[in-house]
Order: sequence, then structure tokens, then C-alpha cells
Amino acid sequence: AALGRKGALEHGLRNLLNWIQMRSSIRVKRAMRRANVRLAATSDDQEAIRRIHGKGAVLLNEQASNPISSITEREPFDGQRSLRVVWCGNFVAGKALPLAVMAVQRAAKDIPLQLHIVGSGVCEHEWKSLAERRGIASLCHWYGSLSHERAMEVISQSDVMLFTSLKEGTPAVVLEAIQSGIPVICHDKCGFGTVITVASGVKVSVKNPRLSIEYFAEAMIRLARNPELLHALSQGALQRAWEITWPNQAKIMLDCYQQAIQSKPVK
Repeated sequence: AALGRKGALEHGLRNLLNWIQMRSSIRVKRAMRRANVRLAATSDDQEAIRRIHGKGAVLLNEQASNPISSITEREPFDGQRSLRVVWCGNFVAGKALPLAVMAVQRAAKDIPLQLHIVGSGVCEHEWKSLAERRGIASLCHWYGSLSHERAMEVISQSDVMLFTSLKEGTPAVVLEAIQSGIPVICHDKCGFGTVITVASGVKVSVKNPRLSIEYFAEAMIRLARNPELLHALSQGALQRAWEITWPNQAKIMLDCYQQAIQSKPVK
């Protein structure tokens, strides 16, 4: 339901090919054996390298933040108005916007909220039709494709970002959200699952679409009913953004180069 038949097929085939390559490719095995330092973009990758190849890896996300560029004033959430939830991305199967639509439908039974949707793509008609069928079209604000500046305005004026993707690296929009002090609700997977912490957002486990919808809805309801928690996560998002700035990430990378230079080459 979240990916559609074609999207589910593509997602499944990609996972299968990656699984085979990670375990059987001669090139991968040789690289793992000969490398003096290995980098992993996500904790999942770090664990896979350890489990499959018996090697350690330095966790270094491929994205970083620039908090100074995104700090803006906005109306704090006090629990007396609708919770403003933002979703941002291309309208392709892997982004799984239907999970957000159905989670908002579920959460709207308990709290007032709005879903602000930035993006466009091949699934646009299908996803807008879903919102109509689910009876929440009035809660959805569709902006289409925006300039980066305008998209950041929409994000920075929101209370929380709902990021529903199931499989990708670390989209810049997640970093741009936290560097604006916007907590992120997302799956505990991929690069975004590594970036977002319990102090900067809400991560839900990936089990099946039904549970993802339920977990996302519960997270939105909990934040809407606890403005103090939302404020704390907003502060935690800014703190997390300062931890993973480009200068800090560059320092880790330089340390890795230094370690590789000092290590004895592997024959």
C-alpha cells in the first residue's frame, strides 16, 4: 500500500541485489580486506560490515548541517492551534507519502492538525486522490515544487516534519529541518535514522505499513498534546544540527585519512 505494486517490486529487487553483492562480490570482499579504514554512512551499514565481513567501520553520514543559515523566528506551538506537519520530497514510490496521508487521517480523530506537502512527481495524481478518498483533503496543503528558499520558509514555519521514506541515504531536507529547529518523525532506518536522535525527533521501527501508520499517528498525537515535549525536541534538533556541521564531519574525515596514512598497508 505504501509503495504501490511497481514501487514494491523495485524496492524488493534492489534489496535483493544489494544483499547478494554485499555477501558474494569479489570486489567487495577484496575492498573490505585491503582497506585500512572503512566508512559507513549509516548504523545499519556499520553493523552489516561487522556482521558479514568481520570488520569495523567509522560511522560518518554523507550529509551535514549548517545551522547558522536556517535559524528563523516562528510562532511556538502552545497546543491551542492545529499542529503544523510538513512533508517534503519527490512524489515517487520510495518516499511513501501514503503513509503520511493515512497517519494524518488516524491522528485527525484525536487532534487538530494540518499536513503541508512540498514536492511533485509521477505519483501526484494518485496521492491527491488518496487524500480525497480518505476524507482529509481539507487538511492537506499541496505546494508543488518550490524554490529552495520558499521550501525552507514552509519547513521553518512548521512544528514537526514527517519523513516517511523507506529506503534512501540521508536527504538534505532532514538536515535542513533540524537546523531550523524542526523535529523529525521518521523510520529508524537508513541515514536519517542515524541523524535523528531521541532528543531531536521520534523514530519508529519498520515492521509493516499498518504499524508505521499507527506509530506515526501516535507520535503526532503525543507531540500535539505535549507542547513542552515538542519544544524540548526543537531545542534538541538544533543541538543535533550543531553536532553534525560540515566542519565537524570534515574533522572526522581528516582523522580517517590520518589513520589510513599511519596504518600498515594490507597486502
